[in-house]
Amino acid sequence: SGRIVLAKTLLDFNDTPGALEGLSPALGEHIDMLRGRVSLGGHVSWPGTPDRDDQRLTIELVDVTVQGREFEIDNARGTVAFSSLVPLRTDGPRSVVMDFLNMGVPIERPELEFSIDGLERIKLHGVSGGFAGGKVSASDIDFFTHKPTRTTIEVTEVNATELASLAKVEGLYAEGSLSGA
Repeated sequence: SGRIVLAKTLLDFNDTPGALEGLSPALGEHIDMLRGRVSLGGHVSWPGTPDRDDQRLTIELVDVTVQGREFEIDNARGTVAFSSLVPLRTDGPRSVVMDFLNMGVPIERPELEFSIDGLERIKLHGVSGGFAGGKVSASDIDFFTHKPTRTTIEVTEVNATELASLAKVEGLYAEGSLSGA
């Protein structure tokens, strides 16, 4: 058994090529660039028990930018407090904002509110951001790692011309705007 106490440990990342591979070869395979500050604070005891207050860890993101092989995050900011590490559990809903997020669909100024209740259940309480000149949002999405997930996505004043250009299909053209769920 043991205990670690972190009194605001600061990790300062810059986009030096190869730096991430030295920290974690597995992350280096998926992340091309990492920049920004991540601070850690709190305490972790082992073995931990879910009914005791022996695992509290807070992670603060300060202007974190990540470019991966299939995604891009620009200037993420927010604080994520974990009430348990085994199983992984957030201390209630947490919020993270970014300047830009692209995981196949470019979203400007996304705001995410989420909670984690074990690795099998991640709940997205709300997400919204700019998309194709308009706005896109969704709420109350439960991600179960072993079950399909359904959700409703709302769009408001999405520019059809911009949306068609995102498809990158030669000759595809659209006019007007889209709103609805």
